[in-house]
Amino acid sequence: MELQKWIRIIAVVGAYLLIRPYFIKLGAKKQEAEYAKARAEHAQKKEKEKHIGANSFRDSVKISEDTDSEDGAKANSSDVKWGGKARKKQRQTIRKILDQEEKLRREQQEDDEDKDIQQFLRD
Repeated sequence: MELQKWIRIIAVVGAYLLIRPYFIKLGAKKQEAEYAKARAEHAQKKEKEKHIGANSFRDSVKISEDTDSEDGAKANSSDVKWGGKARKKQRQTIRKILDQEEKLRREQQEDDEDKDIQQFLRD
């Protein structure tokens, strides 16, 4: 390589080494400004949520009718599904309890029928 090419490479590398810290500081300042802006927006949003009263919140939320089938109900985008899983879990628990009671009744009825039959049978 010629001397002129070496000088050009040294000049480019030297300029890079001299300018790089300034670019890093500039990038850090921009990133900090974006972070501060995002925090301010988040704080503003939290402040708005904080000032929502209970009555206005109740009026704004629409609760769909409670049905047995969650799949059959079509929800609008404005509907909020607060506690949907809890309601579904509660229904399943109630169904289990009812099924157990029904099973117990069936067993008792079968036992009663067996006793009636035993009454007529003699050894």
